This record gives sequence, C-alpha cells and structure tokens, in this order.
Amino acid sequence: MKKTKNILYCALMVSITAILSQFIIPLPPVPISLSWIAVYLTGVLLEKKMAFWTQTAFLLLGAVGAPVFSGFSGGLAKLAGPTGGYLIVYPFMAFIIAFIVEKWGHSCLKYGAAMIVASLVGYAGGTAWLAVSGHISFQAALAAGVLPFVWGDLLKVIFTSVFAGALQKALSHAGLLSVNTAQK
Repeated sequence: MKKTKNILYCALMVSITAILSQFIIPLPPVPISLSWIAVYLTGVLLEKKMAFWTQTAFLLLGAVGAPVFSGFSGGLAKLAGPTGGYLIVYPFMAFIIAFIVEKWGHSCLKYGAAMIVASLVGYAGGTAWLAVSGHISFQAALAAGVLPFVWGDLLKVIFTSVFAGALQKALSHAGLLSVNTAQK
C-alpha cells in the first residue's frame, strides 16, 4: 500500500510541476515561472528520496519530449538551452528541502529557510549553465538569470511556506502523508 501511495504522490507532484510550469511571464533569457513552487512543495511533502526521484521523473518526461516545460515545451534542446541549468537542479532542490525538513521538523519558518537554501542551489546551477550555454560571464548570467527574479522568488517562498504549512497540516490530519510530521 505504501509503495502505491508513494507512486501516486510522485505522479501528483510531477503533474503539479508540469501545470505550474505553464504559468509564465516570458522574459529573455529566463522566463518567470511558478514551477519552483511545485519543487518547494515536493520537498516539503515527500521524503527526500521520493522528492528527488519525483523531480527527476518530471525532467525525464520533459527530456523525451512531453510538453511539461514552460510554454508547453519539451525535449533535450530545452534542457541544453539557457534555462536548462535551472531545470536540472529541480531534483537537488527538492532533495535539499526534504532533507532540511526531515532534520529540522515542520513549520512555516523551517520550510521557508529550506526553500531559501534550495533556491540558492537553483540559482547557482542555473547561473552556471546560463553562463556556459550563453557564452557570457558568470556575472552577466547572474545579472540576467537571478537578480531580476530574487524578489519574486522570495514572494514564492513566503507564499509556499504558508501554503505548505496549511497543506501539510491538513494532509497529516487526514493520514495522507507518508513523511513523519512530528514537530521537532
């Protein structure tokens, strides 16, 4: 039963990531997307291994051409393009959040802190790849791919921390979470 439940959670979070990836404001070279909200939720709601493999499944689905990436796009070209680095780090971001939540416990503030740490990892991976793929300096990639997004991403962290706290509490009371939600 637990294995089936985990597969369903994985599929649900892959679907939520694909849906939220479509809510974009197209800015070159990196669009504003709500996909990190799904990555954050994956890390809060799933155990670290499941969180990692869930976001890996999302990437594999997109890599084989399913239109799950922003703008209903898919394929290896998207992963090799300027936003590929921001996508490739999704599994690591989800893992980091789940790891921190498992160590620190469940609360909105702890979720927010974990999401900020994961965002820094996302920025590092995305910026490095943007610099390499765009043949620009790391500073130019940082200016184009991070600085315009920091405030919006901070709002995403705040919103998702509060939402995740309420969602985690509701799912825990309903007996629908597979993670240990005891306060630490």
